Amino acid sequence: MINRAFDQLRVKILKQQGDKHSRIYKALKINWRLFHKDTEKINRSKTQYFRGLNEYMTQQNLIDLGLSTNSKLKYTYETAH
Repeated sequence: MINRAFDQLRVKILKQQGDKHSRIYKALKINWRLFHKDTEKINRSKTQYFRGLNEYMTQQNLIDLGLSTNSKLKYTYETAH
């Protein structure tokens, strides 16, 4: 139920974003599966290429980028994990 609440809030924030080409929008929209990954399985040190963002970064950096938009989204993510 908490993951569903997180997804609903994520989609609500995506709809509020005006710029669909921003880094935050792409982090939340294209890489949404990463937000459902277990915290133990998130790679914090190895950089990888994320399509859509066209950047190399760690998975933890991408999650932090997406959660930086809204404190309520961050709280829901932390509660779910």
